[in-house]
Amino acid sequence: MFIWSVKTSKRELIILAVGILVFIAAVCYVVWPRGAARTSAMVKDGYSVLASTEDERAKFLTQFGWNFDSTPLEVKEIIVPVNFDDVYKEYNEIQKAQGFNLEWYRGERLKRWTYLVTNYPGVSDTIVANLLVKDGKVVGGDICSTALDGFMHGFDPEKYAEEMIKQASANANSEVEQNRILDGEIPENEDAKPEED
Repeated sequence: MFIWSVKTSKRELIILAVGILVFIAAVCYVVWPRGAARTSAMVKDGYSVLASTEDERAKFLTQFGWNFDSTPLEVKEIIVPVNFDDVYKEYNEIQKAQGFNLEWYRGERLKRWTYLVTNYPGVSDTIVANLLVKDGKVVGGDICSTALDGFMHGFDPEKYAEEMIKQASANANSEVEQNRILDGEIPENEDAKPEED
């Protein structure tokens, strides 16, 4: 039989105990599922963010009133950058405004599901819904126009009604201008000098 004894002072025992507690806290921080800390404000507002199945993704979009083609245009894995450039910072502001935060997912892989929206009011451009999904839950996304000078906003049309009206108005004005040009009318430029023969 082997007996090992160690003589320590109270100070050494306290330092050892604190060290063990710090180690346990660090392990828990790394290993513990961070999902609880990353719960979307949408859940707190009563929205479902489940997105494991096609039905759950459909329910997510329809709870905001969006109609869409059920076949995704694209399903793609993306990696959220560790360091956000200005574009990602601006995109994350859209996410924060709707209760998400992509900063929680820096360096992580997400799956992006893209659907064609069929009931966006007053806009003839192609409109898509992008769902960013992690572990079967929507963690971000947007409604956007695919046009070069298009727009982007969050999922809830009530929060973005003013922006939607502006887009519909801009689209209507653009169509009227295009029709005038096609009908042979040339928009007047009051600052332009007449051409000389």
